[in-house]
Amino acid sequence: MLSPLFYHCPATIPCKHLALVDPSGAQIAAKTYLLTTAQGDSITASAQAMGWYTFTVRSFNTPAGNQKPSYKLTATYTAPQVLT
Repeated sequence: MLSPLFYHCPATIPCKHLALVDPSGAQIAAKTYLLTTAQGDSITASAQAMGWYTFTVRSFNTPAGNQKPSYKLTATYTAPQVLT
């Protein structure tokens, strides 16, 4: 799985945290995005178990005038060529 994050970040640091959680609830990848982090910087992970995986995005240090800054998360999943 490849998951780039595009976001609006105010002048405070850090501003976003992206995590990927596996079906058992364990966090398998995470990244904190700073004002200086490149737009579209991503996390990469391999799915080791069948089931639902969950992305969480949290904003930190948000200004009073923008409590919920915008973001766009895209995910690319590549499955095996043969079903088992």
